[in-house]
Amino acid sequence: MVYSIVPEKNYNSSLFNIPDVERDREVVRRATELIDRHQRSGDQYSVPFRNIQLKMKQGVLCAAYGDGSQVLSNYVSVSPTDTVLDMGTGSGAMAILAAQQGAYVTAVDISPLAVACAKENVLLNDVENTVEVFQSDLFSMLEGRKFSSIFFNPPFMNGKPKNLLEVAMYDEGYQKLTQFFKEVKDYLLPGGRLTLVFSEAGDMNYLESLLRKTGLPTKVLASQLPDTSQLRLKVFQLTK
Repeated sequence: MVYSIVPEKNYNSSLFNIPDVERDREVVRRATELIDRHQRSGDQYSVPFRNIQLKMKQGVLCAAYGDGSQVLSNYVSVSPTDTVLDMGTGSGAMAILAAQQGAYVTAVDISPLAVACAKENVLLNDVENTVEVFQSDLFSMLEGRKFSSIFFNPPFMNGKPKNLLEVAMYDEGYQKLTQFFKEVKDYLLPGGRLTLVFSEAGDMNYLESLLRKTGLPTKVLASQLPDTSQLRLKVFQLTK
């Protein structure tokens, strides 16, 4: 079933009708909690995630800590014939999960630290023969490539990142998100799918306007409240 995406009457009051000021406090609380947890974990640490092991670096957002990664990982479902792109791979978690299902995966990130972290985790989880990892600012280094499945867990919040870790959390003016949706159709094969997660920590109305502009059929695969916050997450899937 294909769901039409319509703007909510008042996004800022959220699905639970909490006042704007409470929503804003919750966004700050959750962002601060996430940053603090990474800082407490030290410069290098290891964590389990789903059925894989991740070795993390301080400036890379940990998939095991992030609500978006937790939810998106439930929808990494591919076949051995798929060519997969993990956009903004971070620790490499989604790329590894897809590779374990037999697909060939390209994993890219703008952060050189994230690229180094993902490469280490690819080796750690024995999928180096089916995953390539390299640095790319969105699609800049992917010219001419097309994929049957793209996964993206973008920065949710509109703001200027202060360090490498925050690059995965903040997108100033949603410039990267806007650019991604201008280009993504050119990198999907016919019948190809984009699966993306987004949070009420960001501007859901703006994200949904970008989805509509693609003109691609869109499903809402999930709309759920994580245990860690009052900010609902949605998983969307677009098909070319």
